[in-house]
Amino acid sequence: MSFKISKKILLSLIVVFLFSLFISRSLFTNLLPRTDDLELHGARVASYYLALKQGQLPVYWGPNLYYGFGYPVFLFSYQFPYILATLFYVMGFSIEISLNILLIIFITIGGLGIFYLSYLLNKNIYLAIISSFIYQTSPYILLNTFVRGALGEIAFLSLFPWVFVMLILRKHANKWWYLFFSVLIFTSLILSHPVSLLVAMPIIVFWLIFNGYYSELKNVFKNKNNLNFIFSCLLSIGISSFYWIPFIFEKKNIVIASHSIINNFSLRFISLSQIFFSKWGYGGADLTKLHDVFPATLGFSIIFIVMYSFFKIFNKYKLNKLNKTFDKNIFFWLIIFFVAVFLMLSISINIWNFSKILPYLQYPWRLFWVTVFSGVMILNSLKSINRYLLILLLLISFHHAIYYAKPLSYIHNSDHDWLEYFGTSTSDNELKPKWFDENKNIGIENKIVLNSENDNKKITSLLWTGSKISYQIYLEEPTQVIQKTMYFPGWEVYIDGNKTEIDYQTASYPGRILYSVPPGSHQIISKFTNNTYPRKIGIYFTLISTSTWMLLVIFAFFNKKLR
Repeated sequence: MSFKISKKILLSLIVVFLFSLFISRSLFTNLLPRTDDLELHGARVASYYLALKQGQLPVYWGPNLYYGFGYPVFLFSYQFPYILATLFYVMGFSIEISLNILLIIFITIGGLGIFYLSYLLNKNIYLAIISSFIYQTSPYILLNTFVRGALGEIAFLSLFPWVFVMLILRKHANKWWYLFFSVLIFTSLILSHPVSLLVAMPIIVFWLIFNGYYSELKNVFKNKNNLNFIFSCLLSIGISSFYWIPFIFEKKNIVIASHSIINNFSLRFISLSQIFFSKWGYGGADLTKLHDVFPATLGFSIIFIVMYSFFKIFNKYKLNKLNKTFDKNIFFWLIIFFVAVFLMLSISINIWNFSKILPYLQYPWRLFWVTVFSGVMILNSLKSINRYLLILLLLISFHHAIYYAKPLSYIHNSDHDWLEYFGTSTSDNELKPKWFDENKNIGIENKIVLNSENDNKKITSLLWTGSKISYQIYLEEPTQVIQKTMYFPGWEVYIDGNKTEIDYQTASYPGRILYSVPPGSHQIISKFTNNTYPRKIGIYFTLISTSTWMLLVIFAFFNKKLR
């Protein structure tokens, strides 16, 4: 594969890039768009930075969150967007500008990804440009950016087209650039939005099987490209192990499985009328509120594409050319499209009740991203497309870019305010440990409380970061220390270098770190560690996989192909 780019393609890339900037025009500011979730993401970026500064690597614990008790937000929430945003913050940008830069990058990457994917499928530059515009300006994509501020989903949907690019290019899996970019893209996708990944994986697997990958697997050991492709996938899983292994095995410690945010999905199905049409608005995700417009809908572009595809199928059927000249992928993507639509409607509730995975979507209308992507793929599966339809789709895209690609208003906090954020950065405290009771703990605000009536006690040299606490203590009698920290596996307390037992299940302060200190002078260190088996195993696989990937890329670069 040559990296030479023709002038026509280069000009097209510039057009897509400029259109991406036009969509992002309201983000060129030092203010943060007012959305449902961007404030929470600003708080997480600040907390991620603090955790890194305090020595956490990888980052799992939000040290300043939940009124200073700390919060295991990064164990269970995607990390890729926060890694990038923190990088921009370290470079000197404010937290709000860092988030805006990130949104602009994701909008651009998504557009370029669809352009390249469409071009690979059809070698039609004009169709590739229009496909890119449709994807970027579909109501759900704009809703995610300018109404919801759903950073993880925005990141995921910017990367997802590139996954299909890598799938199509897998015959080049013996090249160094494929090993580098495929692993980078696959890993970033895994770390972007795990809930969307659960939906995407069956689509990817079924698409591969539908396009003959099963026959490739039967001869896997005879085809080095196939082996290298599988190896790239395994490396991505390995590199992201630091996240998904603790996520899976430590999720039992938090309340999310029994939380209303998971179990109330039945209240969040979309109506059939809204699937086909919704006014634009900036209402919240609670669809039960009257006169509160939440513009989750297919959009006219996707509707026209699906209708046109049925028109083409009917015409081919009448002419008995359906089997000879029709791209079978159109049927695959139509099935995916209608399955997604069906699952967004209340008639699918029995499937949701039976499924162990779907409820974690929380909102059935999140499947609109599937209809958007499948709609674009349906368009690119058509052998010939009426030029008037393409012009109409182009006009719709410009209309959406002009009128919908902007937030309702902006908010502004100083970096200091973000770093002092005291909430949990989650919608409804759904990542809280099962044993923590905020009602019984919130009343004591002192960082260290000595549960003793003896007045002859003293604490000196207190150092508190949220990830580590150290101090000197003098006591004349055995005393229980009450620390303003929410307990979660990984927290350890040392008295004079000796590990001591943590009591976090007392009736008076459930979920708070308590420990007993004997009389005398002592050095106390309490710190958050990665000393749990899931974290240790995950980090181990990440280190091994990352080292292997880097060495293979370097080796392949100098040898020009994988041996």
